[in-house]
Amino acid sequence: MRGRPVTARGVTGLAVGVMLCVMFAASDLQAEEGVFAERQIASRKQAVLLSALFPGMGQLSKGRKMTGSILVLAELSSLATALTANENYRTRLDNFRRQKSEYEEMAAGDSQFDAADARWQQLQKDAESLDRLGLTRRVFTAAALGIYAYSLADILLFDGPKTTAAAGWRLRALPAMQGAPARLVIASRF
Repeated sequence: MRGRPVTARGVTGLAVGVMLCVMFAASDLQAEEGVFAERQIASRKQAVLLSALFPGMGQLSKGRKMTGSILVLAELSSLATALTANENYRTRLDNFRRQKSEYEEMAAGDSQFDAADARWQQLQKDAESLDRLGLTRRVFTAAALGIYAYSLADILLFDGPKTTAAAGWRLRALPAMQGAPARLVIASRF
């Protein structure tokens, strides 16, 4: 008895759940005196674990939003396409086998030659369609695996900034001088 097949809907639901967990886990703000906008970035170990769970999640947790978003979307689309193609392939393969057995029964009897010939022509078209669908299934499965491998390699090899402040801007409040109003200053590290 086979278990329940994995569907594109299930994979998408899992990916959305993982993304929500990462967003909530990465939303902690670091409280440093005078710093209003600086977010704590996940450790390298956490980022690798998140990338192992789902491609792109580690990059998102390290503050690399563009790379992470592209990897998540690419993985979701390739998985959805591969799973859909796999399900279509299985269904069409079952139909093909059933029609092939019907053709063999027709071909064994001499009275239905025209019907058997028409069935043979249809079987050849169905076999070509199955081959294309099988190729689609393999290509998108390979793409999903490639994206997964790239995501892990990227997070392991890329030594990005430890905090967003190291890569960007910090917003600090400067103390007011006597008789002058307090001000906000944007500073950057070079």
